Formats: sequence, C-alpha cells, structure tokens
Amino acid sequence: MEKATLFGATLTRAQLGAIEVPPPQGPRHKPVPHLEMVEALEQGLRGLDLRITREQFNTAGQIKIGDRLYQGTDLYGVMDLERRDAPDTNHYGAYDEGPEGGGWQFSLGFRGSNARRCSLQARAGANIKVCGNGWFLGGESILSKMHTKRLNLDEVIRRSLEEFMSRMDDVRLDLERMQSIDLTDRDAEGIMFRMFSKEVLPLRYLRPMADLYFDPQPNMSDVKSRTLFGLQSAATRLLREEPVHTRTRHTVALANAVKDPVIIGRN
Repeated sequence: MEKATLFGATLTRAQLGAIEVPPPQGPRHKPVPHLEMVEALEQGLRGLDLRITREQFNTAGQIKIGDRLYQGTDLYGVMDLERRDAPDTNHYGAYDEGPEGGGWQFSLGFRGSNARRCSLQARAGANIKVCGNGWFLGGESILSKMHTKRLNLDEVIRRSLEEFMSRMDDVRLDLERMQSIDLTDRDAEGIMFRMFSKEVLPLRYLRPMADLYFDPQPNMSDVKSRTLFGLQSAATRLLREEPVHTRTRHTVALANAVKDPVIIGRN
C-alpha cells in the first residue's frame, strides 16, 4: 500500500494510534480513536473485496478539558481503492482512458471529530491517476453519524460502505458527463468567472487555474482536453497541495459547482 504524500504533510497509522483520545464531553458522547476508525473502514472494505492502494491522513483541532490539552482531535482521510479480484477493470476498479494514462480509480474521503465539531462523515469520489487529484461527489455524504454512546462503529461502517458501492456508478457517470461537455475558450473563461464570483474556490487560485487550463504541460493529459473535465482537473491539480481538511472542502464545493447549470452556462 502506498502512503500518499501529494497533498501536504501526512500521518502514518502508527502516528494516528499515538494521538491521545479526549474523554467523553457529555453523558451521550463517545469519542472514537482515529486508528479505530481507519481500521474499521479497512475491515469493511475487505468485506466488499476492495483493497486500499493509497491512503492519506491529516489531523487538526484541539480541545482543553480541565488542565489537559488534547491535540489532533479531528481526523481527515482519503483512501484510493480497487477491487482485489479485478484491479484493471472499469467496474469498481481502475478506469483507464487512452494511452496517455488519464484514468481514475475510486476513492473514499472521510472525517470525524472527537471534539464534537462534526459527525463521522464519508463521501464517494475518484482519484485522477496521472496527477493524484482528489475529486468527490457533491450532494449527501454516504455516512453521517454523531459520536454517541449508542454508536456501533462496525455496523455504521458496513451500511455506509454498501452505500459507497451503490455510488460508484454515479461517480463514473459524472466523470463521463464532464468529459462529454466541450468548452470554447470563452466558455471556460465564463465558467471560471462565475465560479470565483460565487467563491467556490479561493480567489488566489484564479490566475493559476487559468494559466494551467489554457497552457497545460505536455504530460497533463487530464487538463489538455478542452472540456469541463479538463477545467475541473486544472482546479483539482491546484488543490492537491492543500491539507486534506481544506482540500476536501474545496473539492466538494467544486464538484457541486460543475453540476450547477448556472455556473457551467447550460441553464
């Protein structure tokens, strides 16, 4: 299994296991150790014949309880996946598109907080193999569950991963839809203007995104197509240096934006 290093500093599983878990913050609260969350996800994925090919974990946040300061209370993670029995097939595995290697594979993004800042959450998505972009479906997450004493982590993970399997075809169809929408230069300029005017992405990315889309490097096969997919790929290439928690927020906003008919000029 490859540990991702593309999106900023990452933590190993051993480092996750060393993070001190704060005590419950109320009679119904149940903190979940970060490593326990990761291992429960891995166990559930194995049950669905899915193998983790790359993973990335970041932590953030802190909470003070009494005289103790607990750091790294919030977990953010991404796992790239493939079917153990069919790693090179289009269905539930790597999806290759042409000789330039502009394929993708399914990903699972997740987060949780032991400081009650958010519920346990997960999203289905895809990873563009040529550049390590992370892209997630907009809309409802496949998992949203509060940290309560009644939390049965294994059961929650099982149900959410079953939902993940049902979303895989949605991810594939969404990517194919973006690949089918051709853009003129004026179309692309209009989409970027509307995207940044609605604060989908930080304004500091406007010039770099335009430069990357209109003048991509020869090896950027995902960006070279003059399509909505190419424009989205230019944006996610810029986001790959972000920590997981901010990158996930921006890529979800981006995924919703490229479905918005007003933003993409197809209303």
